Amino acid sequence: MEDAVVVQPALIEESQLAANVYDFFDVYDGHGGDMVARACRERLHVALATEVEKRRWCSSMAVAVGEEEGWREATGRALRRWMRRFS
Repeated sequence: MEDAVVVQPALIEESQLAANVYDFFDVYDGHGGDMVARACRERLHVALATEVEKRRWCSSMAVAVGEEEGWREATGRALRRWMRRFS
């Protein structure tokens, strides 16, 4: 069993007009084998950043639906899209 860790400072930066910078930190459990944990470490944060950028989510969506709910939606979409690759 080998866990995988990712630390990605400034994964998402909004325009210079906004001061928000979003860092990404995660630990992936390698209990079932380290192959999936390594794949998550290498790619999942990129999928999330792509989803957020595609939707231009950060400030506009946070205001529209609330910051926590907006992150939940973006993360869910990124996870579903990314997991389809393994199906």
